[in-house]
Amino acid sequence: ANLSKENFNRKALNIWCLVLSPEVIGVPSGVVVFYPYPDFLLVFKDIKNRYPNKNNVGIIYNLGGYSVKYAVEVGKKEGLNIYPINVNNYNVDKIEESLNKFDAIFLLPDVFVLDEDNLLKLIYYCKRKDKLLISTQKILLNYGVDIIYALDYGNLAFEIIDFIKNYGLKKIKYENVFPEKFVIIEKNYQR
Repeated sequence: ANLSKENFNRKALNIWCLVLSPEVIGVPSGVVVFYPYPDFLLVFKDIKNRYPNKNNVGIIYNLGGYSVKYAVEVGKKEGLNIYPINVNNYNVDKIEESLNKFDAIFLLPDVFVLDEDNLLKLIYYCKRKDKLLISTQKILLNYGVDIIYALDYGNLAFEIIDFIKNYGLKKIKYENVFPEKFVIIEKNYQR
């Protein structure tokens, strides 16, 4: 985060792919952020289509910001109830009982959630409660996650290049960009 702030150039287009949103780490305006996961609108449309009975989705995150607010907003448009579940060092061991009210759990990739100890606990708690487990990291299929919405990083590079080509001399105060193309990998979850 500090490296991002120190390397910010007010006279140039700054493009980063961050797990933490700029408002969380205090990066000033003039930033274009390509998120390291697909647009929640597209993900939630697919979830609603694949799992029509999964209406209450908890999103586990540590540091929220734009992406969590956006998820709640677009979830409503798709007929889903999206509930942010903030986890931290003080409550990660106590979160299991709160999972009862959700049909599915989305593990948002951030540094706390993806910490190995925390991740294994969260997956264990979700599996014990028989929750549909969703994430954006392919490797997590090996640890019990049921469905992955993963980026095509090669395509992301081309999206960034196209964005730079089309930027021209426009002034951008702040822009959030969710990559357009992604892959869906589903394990044998019983719907």
